[in-house]
Amino acid sequence: HKFLIDIFEKICNNVQHSKLIFVGSGMLERELKDYTVKKKLDDKIIFLGNRNDVPDILKASDVFVFPSISEGFGLAVLEAQTAGLPCFISDQIPKEVNITNTFVLPINESTEYWAKIILEKTENFIRKDSSEKIKGSKFDIKQVVQKIEHIYLK
Repeated sequence: HKFLIDIFEKICNNVQHSKLIFVGSGMLERELKDYTVKKKLDDKIIFLGNRNDVPDILKASDVFVFPSISEGFGLAVLEAQTAGLPCFISDQIPKEVNITNTFVLPINESTEYWAKIILEKTENFIRKDSSEKIKGSKFDIKQVVQKIEHIYLK
């Protein structure tokens, strides 16, 4: 999360009106809030806590950045793609979630590199409804339910 805040700091140098939104809560929340104050970004970073309206938050967003160092699946990336967001994810996210609008970046690259690529790729990005591509993938909820039903009925 600190890596993401550091990326965001570089982006703010180029796009002053930027905001970073964290959805969810956890053990590191207090530490991250203190880090944003230390970086003088506390007026630009919003901690929303746990929410039930994540799809609406994603629809109101411009970009999704997920520099995870370890991820079992990456459901959040699928949700962001469904909302049509350009997704910048680390090379540690399973490749199966790269369906549309996904840019895979090396986790060991610098925050400057990540910010540069994000700014370059989003400059002329045209947001499109990606829900049909997601439905056509193996992650469509109807297909998944049918597979699970088939397993249980055996």
